[in-house]
Amino acid sequence: MWDGTLANNVVFIQISTDLSSALKIFETINERGVGLNPMDLLKNLLFTHVQLGQFTQLKNEWKKITKPLERAKEKPLRFLRYFLMANYVIRNERRDAVVREDEIYDWLVDKQNAALCDYATKPFEFVRKITRDVDHYLAFAEGCGSDGKPNLAMDSLELLCGGAFSLHRVLLLAASNFPKPLLSSSAR
Repeated sequence: MWDGTLANNVVFIQISTDLSSALKIFETINERGVGLNPMDLLKNLLFTHVQLGQFTQLKNEWKKITKPLERAKEKPLRFLRYFLMANYVIRNERRDAVVREDEIYDWLVDKQNAALCDYATKPFEFVRKITRDVDHYLAFAEGCGSDGKPNLAMDSLELLCGGAFSLHRVLLLAASNFPKPLLSSSAR
């Protein structure tokens, strides 16, 4: 049955390049073909700003973002969107200060926004900032305060909003560094 059709009609191309260029090629190819989401593209972008010897460390730090969200069955893109709106000024043509999921990566690679996030010079600090907000976000979703402890005001807010509505978490993330009494009173 083997007539060599596959072997005669498939061309394999091998590209040899340095690691930084390889990551950029990966990003370009996958943006056009396989539908990578902004979380994948952000991870790839961060890898372009660390040394080869830091890859394992970055991979482990990244897992501190994705694994808790997966365990809690929270949508990573929703979280990333809320993280950006809570921590950075969002400017767009609509002038609504909202970044949609399909705009996240373009927002991140915009020169001004990249400078705001400073992931190019401090990728690990940027990842740790995201990780802190993952912890706060999940605590809020569970009706807890930013300290992770049960909080009646937060629990009531989650119950009032219901499972389908979570936009209030943008405001809670923005206020997560407030003193505990102030954060609790803002949830009332």
